[in-house]
Amino acid sequence: NNDEHVHLFDNQEEERDWIVTRDNEYVLDCLNTSKKLLCSYTKDKEKAKRFKDYEEASRISRTLKSVCGPGFDISRYWLKNS
Repeated sequence: NNDEHVHLFDNQEEERDWIVTRDNEYVLDCLNTSKKLLCSYTKDKEKAKRFKDYEEASRISRTLKSVCGPGFDISRYWLKNS
């Protein structure tokens, strides 16, 4: 029974991603060399670019701050469990 509980918890963990925000917008795409794109934004949280771990999101946020200026932050993105 305990194993089952742990397994369910692990699945939930995977559904929490990180997103990068700036003001009231979400980073849609960034540092995309193939598109020669520095950063693009969306108002729709569902479309925001997702990062699997804190370190990656944090690193991207710092890079964007140094290139585009202040205002970037990171936050958790919780997928709706349906």
